[in-house]
Amino acid sequence: REYQGDYVICTLPLGVLKSESVEIFPRLPEGQRDAIRRMGSGAHNKVVLRFAPSDVFWPTNVANLNTLEPCIQFLNLHAYGKEGVIV
Repeated sequence: REYQGDYVICTLPLGVLKSESVEIFPRLPEGQRDAIRRMGSGAHNKVVLRFAPSDVFWPTNVANLNTLEPCIQFLNLHAYGKEGVIV
C-alpha cells in the first residue's frame, strides 16, 4: 500500500523502523536513520496496584512517583482521577 500526504505522524514500533520494511519518502535524514539503527529496546513491565481510596499512602497530587532505583517509577493515576491506582 501507498499513502500520500503533506504531513505524517509515524508511530511504528522501533523494530519495524530498524528492519526498514517500511519505506518513507522522502527518506529520513541520515542522522535520524543512524539514531534508529543505534537505538536499543528492552522489556518494560507494568504492574497496576489498586487500593481503596481511604488506604492511599502516597501524595495524591503528584503525577510521577520516583524511587531511588531509576528503573522503577510509578505513574500516579490517582492524580488523574482514577482514585487509589498507581502503575
